[in-house]
Amino acid sequence: TRAFAAVLYRSLRDADALGLPAVWAQPPGDGSALAVAVGDRLRRASVR
Repeated sequence: TRAFAAVLYRSLRDADALGLPAVWAQPPGDGSALAVAVGDRLRRASVR
């Protein structure tokens, strides 16, 4: 899941740099603390 988070955040930065109007992502569903944190970060970022 740590690798997932690293790729996700790098991809979000790349998408922002490209000026993409939308990004679709599905957080990992394994229930780990990191998965919950990634999901929370995605939810907070989605309201921008």
